Amino acid sequence: MEKEYLVSVIVPVYNVEKYLKRCMETLVMQSLQDIEIILVNDGSTDGSPAICDEYKAKYPDKIKVIHQENKGLGPARNAGLEIAAGKYIGFVDSDDWITIDMFEKLYNCATEKDYDLVFCDMFYVDAAKSTITKTSLYYKNEQCDVSSENAFLNGVYCYAWNKLYKSEIIKEKRFPNLVFEDIPVITSVMAEAKKIGYLPESLYFYERKPGTLSTTYKSAKMLDTIEVEKMALENVKPDSRDTLLFVFAKRFFQNIFSERKVMKADLIEHISDYKDEYKDNKYIKKYKQERIYSYLGMPTIPKTIVCANFENRALEEFEEYCTDSWKNMTRGFEFVELNADNCDVASAPECVQKAFEQKNYKFVEDYFKVKYVYENGGIAVSYDVLFNAPIGEIRAEKTFFGFKNKTELMDNIFGSISGAAALKDILDTYEADGVYAEDNVPFIERMTKILVSKYGLNLRGWTQTLNETIKVYKCDILCYDMQFSNNVTKLMSADSYKLIDSEYDIIEKSVLQYWSEDKDNFWKEKEKTKKAAGAPAPSKDSGVSQQQLNAVYAELAQLKNSKSWKITAPLRKFYTLTHRKK
Repeated sequence: MEKEYLVSVIVPVYNVEKYLKRCMETLVMQSLQDIEIILVNDGSTDGSPAICDEYKAKYPDKIKVIHQENKGLGPARNAGLEIAAGKYIGFVDSDDWITIDMFEKLYNCATEKDYDLVFCDMFYVDAAKSTITKTSLYYKNEQCDVSSENAFLNGVYCYAWNKLYKSEIIKEKRFPNLVFEDIPVITSVMAEAKKIGYLPESLYFYERKPGTLSTTYKSAKMLDTIEVEKMALENVKPDSRDTLLFVFAKRFFQNIFSERKVMKADLIEHISDYKDEYKDNKYIKKYKQERIYSYLGMPTIPKTIVCANFENRALEEFEEYCTDSWKNMTRGFEFVELNADNCDVASAPECVQKAFEQKNYKFVEDYFKVKYVYENGGIAVSYDVLFNAPIGEIRAEKTFFGFKNKTELMDNIFGSISGAAALKDILDTYEADGVYAEDNVPFIERMTKILVSKYGLNLRGWTQTLNETIKVYKCDILCYDMQFSNNVTKLMSADSYKLIDSEYDIIEKSVLQYWSEDKDNFWKEKEKTKKAAGAPAPSKDSGVSQQQLNAVYAELAQLKNSKSWKITAPLRKFYTLTHRKK
């Protein structure tokens, strides 16, 4: 008969040879002796498997090792759950570490009050800044019972690893093979738990490293958060659904107003999918988050990538690299290739038919891409466009175009919802009675003339919003990657493809000059602002300097945090009401 332990600790392992021993030393030294440690090597290709076996040989009665093909973090945790023999189960990530008394304290807390699960605080370790910060995950600073509602509202559900669970409430659960795989499982467990406990001690060291998913947002894996939140809503008990919807609404705003705005369109669509429930959600009104309603029904560009190949030519290697990026940086998209078989050239304007006969395929392709996007919505691209990040931010616009340099637009990528007026205006230029109906006027000239003459575009290179419906982006958003997080796509060439694995890139000299001038002006303006803020400035009313005002504001901020300020708040409110000017 297999031995039953007090606690099973499941540790997924994948290519962490640099950190694994640090983690393992804090596990094998745990003050709680009756503990099993389950290492799940998820197809590591570095020295991690050997380290796992080394610790297994050294502590055969305490450590179990599973070696499996790479399946992902979720399946690795599931493999550990299948063989866990503890009355309670915990998780530790192999690149983190814990205090040597963490599981003893959690176990004692759990058994003392018969908690189904108990959670603790953590130390937040910023590897880039070499700092460790003690972080409280709950608003109370005392050991206490916690309702599922408060656990959700305080975001306690987000992590699997700062908790200890009764085996019966989690052993049969299974983590999905997605990023943020904790969310659907832990929300379900918390909703089902009869008693949840909080231990106000930081016992877990969570290390945030540069270049990981939590610190970079140029990955389509970020979109998994939409999927796991939907899974959580499907799996959670009905009486917790309202709370969870509200929590996801808060996360929505945190994401789209941060660098995670790459998910903006997907989050707008997610909210629209649950619009009726959001309208009736009591927490949104209770916590004054009604601004979410402004996103209900907001249009987004459809998940369609449109390209064209009327020549039926084979793609070059760098172009195939670009088309792979379209798939890698999207979720649930339709890919449409327009060609002579699925487009009716015979019914196209005369200039398009003539271009097709003359094998001027670029002219024909541009026309049909505009026509398709106008009728159906989507994002039109040429084969030299590389997706650098998820395109959720640009999909949140009604219509978008981009600059190629300081004065020229690009025709390699544009997008729109269906029926956009600007695209209709461009299409009209191809008709015989159109303003620009000459046979040989290319698409980029037609587009430029329309945007300048009708919508007021200024050919100065900066990002502009026209008529509240059209966004025209600077060249570092859609054309060139200047190594800033706001870049979404860039143009690729055969030469730039050769440099893909290097730190170099090919950028037009004029663009570099423009970018350099732009950044130089930015820092000059910032320096002016800084100097102006530090210089004494007489007040219009009293002649008090800005420095003196800043000192007063600092004192006022300190006063507002005092007990006396809070106690006298009703009196100040009464005074304001009774002395309001008529």
